[in-house]
Amino acid sequence: MTNWRLLMIGQAIFSTYSHPKVAFPKMASVLNSYEIMLKKDLVTFDKQLKYAEFCQKHFLTKKALIEGLALTQIADKNDFEISIQLYRLIGHTYIDVMSDEVDIDMSVMYKCEEYLFNNFDDMAAVVESLREIDAFSYDKALEILNTIFRGVGHNPDYSGSNFINYGESSICLSLPPLCNVGNKYIPYRFEVGFFLIQAYLHKHDYSNAQFVAEEVVKLNLGVNSRPRYYILRLRLAEIYRELQWNYEKAKEFCNELLMQNHLPFSKRTKQRARICLALLLAQDGEVERGLEVLIQDESCYEVHCARAQCYLLMNKLQEALAEATAASEMNHDDDDAQAHYLMGETLRSIGEQPTAALKELLRACKLNAYHAPAFFSLGQLLWLTEGPTKKALECFKWAVHLRPHDRVIIRALSERYHSLGMNDENMDLLERSAGYRQFDQWEWAWREFGMYQLMKGDPIKAVKAFQRLCPSPAEVTEDGDLVSLDLLAESYYRQGNWPTAAKIWRQYCKFKPDLYHLQLLGDALQKSQRFEEALEAYRRIEEEHWAPLFSIGHTYVYKARVNEKAGKFGVAFQSWCAAVEPLERAFQLRPSALLVEKNLADAQFAMAIYKQPNSILWANKAWQHYLNCWSCIQRYPTTVCGQVARSMGLCAVYLCNKSDKDLDDQLRKVGRPALKALQRATKVEPKDISNWIFFGVAAARLRKPRLAQHCFIKAIMLNRENAQSWTNLGMLYLENKDYDLAYECFRTGQNLTIHYGHSWYGMGLLSEKVKQPDSTLDILKESCHISLQRSAIFDYGLRFCENLVECIKQHGHSDCINMKELLFLVEIFPPVIYLFYSNPMTLNNLGVLLEIRGDYEAAYKAYNDSLALMNSDDCDWKETRIVVKTNLFRLAGLDRRIAKIYEPDDEAAEGNLPLRYALLAARSWRRLLVEETCENFENFIIFAEDSVQRTLGIFGKHLLINDITADHCEALLAELNLDKMPPVGLVNLLWNLFQTDMPFEEVLIRALNLLSKFSKFLKKAFFYVLYMYRQKLNTTFLRDLFAAAMNESWVKMILLDFLDETKQLKLENLVTFRNTIWNEAPNSVILQYVVEKSKALGDPKWEIWKHRFVFLYPDLAEQLRLGDDETS
Repeated sequence: MTNWRLLMIGQAIFSTYSHPKVAFPKMASVLNSYEIMLKKDLVTFDKQLKYAEFCQKHFLTKKALIEGLALTQIADKNDFEISIQLYRLIGHTYIDVMSDEVDIDMSVMYKCEEYLFNNFDDMAAVVESLREIDAFSYDKALEILNTIFRGVGHNPDYSGSNFINYGESSICLSLPPLCNVGNKYIPYRFEVGFFLIQAYLHKHDYSNAQFVAEEVVKLNLGVNSRPRYYILRLRLAEIYRELQWNYEKAKEFCNELLMQNHLPFSKRTKQRARICLALLLAQDGEVERGLEVLIQDESCYEVHCARAQCYLLMNKLQEALAEATAASEMNHDDDDAQAHYLMGETLRSIGEQPTAALKELLRACKLNAYHAPAFFSLGQLLWLTEGPTKKALECFKWAVHLRPHDRVIIRALSERYHSLGMNDENMDLLERSAGYRQFDQWEWAWREFGMYQLMKGDPIKAVKAFQRLCPSPAEVTEDGDLVSLDLLAESYYRQGNWPTAAKIWRQYCKFKPDLYHLQLLGDALQKSQRFEEALEAYRRIEEEHWAPLFSIGHTYVYKARVNEKAGKFGVAFQSWCAAVEPLERAFQLRPSALLVEKNLADAQFAMAIYKQPNSILWANKAWQHYLNCWSCIQRYPTTVCGQVARSMGLCAVYLCNKSDKDLDDQLRKVGRPALKALQRATKVEPKDISNWIFFGVAAARLRKPRLAQHCFIKAIMLNRENAQSWTNLGMLYLENKDYDLAYECFRTGQNLTIHYGHSWYGMGLLSEKVKQPDSTLDILKESCHISLQRSAIFDYGLRFCENLVECIKQHGHSDCINMKELLFLVEIFPPVIYLFYSNPMTLNNLGVLLEIRGDYEAAYKAYNDSLALMNSDDCDWKETRIVVKTNLFRLAGLDRRIAKIYEPDDEAAEGNLPLRYALLAARSWRRLLVEETCENFENFIIFAEDSVQRTLGIFGKHLLINDITADHCEALLAELNLDKMPPVGLVNLLWNLFQTDMPFEEVLIRALNLLSKFSKFLKKAFFYVLYMYRQKLNTTFLRDLFAAAMNESWVKMILLDFLDETKQLKLENLVTFRNTIWNEAPNSVILQYVVEKSKALGDPKWEIWKHRFVFLYPDLAEQLRLGDDETS
């Protein structure tokens, strides 16, 4: 056979048998072929490298290492790819030798390490870390290996070079977490991780060993052709067993290794896998299956220990004792703690030889200070024999320190802490253990931890604890953990997260809708200001019990106070009314409940405040309840004392100021007890500033100004930054006419905060006192903008309406009104109607505001409410009734819908016949009754008190029938005084003068001089009349007109027409005018003029304007005059 043919056969055999699926016994053929080719010098460098890789892959570690070292002598050092391939071969083989404990000549190992040191920067560090492990310096070894495993030397974010000073502790702090380096290439990361796991296990740090092992396993998922991958999984299974975690995965790893029969595992490795599997089954509750796994193993020390552990778990103490004795006999050097621990634990469990058990356990703890089960068992024995001594507790604590993940040990220590009353230590233990995944399954621990945190007043930690038990509250069923669900809701409630608490209690009440939990659900909804849902929850309680009735009433009370604070006094009033009945029923069922009686008194006093019928009677009822509450106040907290005293003060002030009884008698019967209650409240809580402020307010209203001054100054001394104290002191000075001091107090309150509107209100009242009406309105408006204070809103609205009437009288129209301020007042004014319901003028003023705003329907309702209020009162409101009915009459002339439903009576405009007939004419005009309107105008003319009224009547009548003549105009001008003619009469007169060709110059000049008093609608009518009769206007008047009103569209039209007639009109003039009206909706006359003139002047954009005209006024399209060649 030729050399060439022998080489081809060798290559074929090598490539065939190098495939991993080829049967193991056939490797000899490959080796023989290689030896033949090597002797014939037929093996190239590439083939020798492939042969070495073949040996390494098929666990011929010695041959692979020898071949690899031989290749280093002949390899081309400049060939970078070959160097990397060779470097990986030797590195992997070296790690295989170290991890699989292969016997090999040390001279070969030294050569291998020498090569790796020269080619791998971190290999020296790896070897150094292994030496540190041998020297028990685990922390130093872990630091070195962690640095390499996380690629710090190869990551520019952490280091600039590959040199690391491993002695610095700062390295550990700067190491990146595993999740940040999982996808980064790090040379030999798998092998380095293997040694890192070993170092953690030597230190008994199973948690970190678990994290590293899981990370290394991820690097090699699917690679199952090497023994060390299965050995790594076996180590991870042993870690899971120690951590009592992930039993199924651990059993899977053990079974995988035991099924790999084609891999050359050592006998000891397979035995380790079976022992691990057996203990996993035993710990997972399948002890008998675990013993079955160990039956096939020969008797050895490790097997005896494992069997003893299984028997202990089965509580077969005699069998466990026999196995522990056998293990002790095989522990010849007496250097392993496991045998002593098993013997001591068995004897302790039997309980007959505590001294012998103590001796064995002490020996186990001495041999291995990291043996947590031994210390745990020793602690149990000492606790049993010597009692709860410090020594026993230290054993438990050291066992927990070694195994912070062991549920049995932690629970035992927790129970010891609980029995000793060491609650803080117990909760600290449970909280520290919460970081371990095994802790998630301890329902008892999380519940105990959460309940302790609730008792301690830390609801945030309690929420976290109960969330572990109920991660999805909405998915909890009737058979679920309802106790933890209830505790979770209570934790949220105490935390202040009321919406979430309500949501969870709603889920709870689906299964157990008892009185207690429906009450809690309602309370949470009430705190969330979801009042209607809270009331619905309370009403679900079917039994007649005072608690739900009180809760319903309290919900209405709370809703009323919330809405009062927001300025919604109408809603608040309705809530107060609804609160009275359930609170009265609750008080009948439980008259001894102070909070029930206190809330009932608050609701009754609110009825008096909101001006309900018999308001003094309501206040007297409330006062009696307050006195009853005060008589038993000693049994309640100090905060309740202050609340009752403040309510007594307010009620006493109301009774003294509003009652018809003798004032001195009221001060003695009501005022004095209230002041004594407030005085006691300030003694009980001397640092509560609200008590001092209410004490001062009550004293000021009850005619004790010096006492009030003392209280306000005391409040200021407690807190100089409190604007309320300064404002109340300023009010006191204002009432006593000490304006300088009042000003200083109000200014101080304004400077302290911009959010307290009462300071601005006081400043407004002060401004009114010192005769500054203009600033008064501005200051009151600012007060209303800051806070919706009742009295400020009322005073501002009252003064605004007064100014409004004066403004309309002065200008003759309402265009002078600031509409922004009007809208603001209309928005805030209606709520305070409920606070001043005894004053119909407030409703009348509201109607005036709404009428000017254009909301006629709302104004109509306000006027009718005012009339209804006057009709229900015993007072004489005749003059006010006439005013309100006249306003209604006028409103009917402004709106067609109101004119149809309103029927005036004799009181409307009583005593003023011209006004009455004018309003009747306007109403009939809105109803399209022409004959009736003419008749009313004739009556208006008959009863006219002056020529102006007569003129307006004539114009109104003839405007309907369009029959005015020059004789009419001449007769009117003869008797008319133009100085008394209102603007609307001037415009009407001018129009008729133009129509009848009568002299108009005097009227025209008069109208132009009064142009500033015209409303915007009257201005448009005036300019339209001028445009229609522009041919009659002379040049002098046009010059004055252009100077006075050049911004008006009709005036610009007059100018354009003048330029057109004088042949001075240019296209740019028309374009300028068009640009000014582009964003408007112009009158059809204006738009028609623009279209026609644009076409006439040759503007190419004229069609755009034509289309706009047709779009806006489709019915007038035929009126366009565009020339012979264009049609509409």
